[in-house]
Amino acid sequence: MKRTNNHTIQARIPTEMRDAFFEKARDFGGGSEILRELVVAFVEDRVTVTPSEAKKSLYQLGDLK
Repeated sequence: MKRTNNHTIQARIPTEMRDAFFEKARDFGGGSEILRELVVAFVEDRVTVTPSEAKKSLYQLGDLK
């Protein structure tokens, strides 16, 4: 069997958030296309993630780079 370099990333999110994401992503090529671009942009430092107030305690902001 030939092995590919393609991998899958999964995350658990609420149904309402998933539905809203895929509805909004439809205008931009679909959810998979948006997720791929977000991963690439994050790795290339073209995306900055700003945690919500509720999640700030999960991040050690000085250690991100």
